[in-house]
Amino acid sequence: MKKEGLLAELTALNVLQKYYSIGNEIKDDAYNIERIANGKYAYYYYERGEKQGYREYEALVKLIEILKFNLDNKTDLTK
Repeated sequence: MKKEGLLAELTALNVLQKYYSIGNEIKDDAYNIERIANGKYAYYYYERGEKQGYREYEALVKLIEILKFNLDNKTDLTK
């Protein structure tokens, strides 16, 4: 999945931009994805200056999986 497809899916899920950042500035209290190199991405939740749950993946689709999990478990990411 490319960044544009990921952004379209996040929009379709009504997830506000304050809850994620993809390759831009690191957002506090948000899910962040940074491109590392060679098609790999680092995924983590950034809170109080610390990267929580840092993992490396080869696709942007991981953010969608995590956000869908949160939405399925009644975390409101639309307000």
